[in-house]
Amino acid sequence: LAPGETVQFVGNEIVWAVNPASVSSPSALTFRKYLAPFAPADAVGTTVNPNSDNGTTDLNIPLVRYSDVLLMKAEALIWTGQNGDGPLNQVRVRAGLAPKTNATKADLKNERRCEFALEFGVFRHLDLVRWGDAQSVYAQPLHGYKVNLGGSGIESLEVIEVWPARNFNPSIHHVFPIPAREIAKSTNLKQNLGY
Repeated sequence: LAPGETVQFVGNEIVWAVNPASVSSPSALTFRKYLAPFAPADAVGTTVNPNSDNGTTDLNIPLVRYSDVLLMKAEALIWTGQNGDGPLNQVRVRAGLAPKTNATKADLKNERRCEFALEFGVFRHLDLVRWGDAQSVYAQPLHGYKVNLGGSGIESLEVIEVWPARNFNPSIHHVFPIPAREIAKSTNLKQNLGY
């Protein structure tokens, strides 16, 4: 959802980000699927936890997503010069998208970027590191919207830089630091280079 789009919220149609102070995303964007449990008029107590201090919903929290397994298989096939259309298209068709023919590495990268956007974990970071793309991607700033209000609601949207460009040094940042407590417990474990 971008600012100005409508969504059902507890039985009412609301305009997303008409009150920018109530939007927790610095980009002012969110995913409609995460708001779906809040759509019905009787959401509280049915699809949303009745405890207002606990904003949990009936959306399952996956430990491993089947689409991740399928895209891992597609990636392995494509990277070894084989056709990865089968597993990749299982994900695309489930999402209501047209199947791909002779999917490329670029197709696979985009599919993973879209499929796991805003999900738990560090899918995107690990993908970028694994593919050797982290340095160039992190060197680009990320953008979102600033909502400008007028007398009748959203007057305009201004594209703004939300996160500045970052430095990713592959010789250091390709691994995470080892927790200090683990190094302290060990007699021969040394911190990863650069941390």
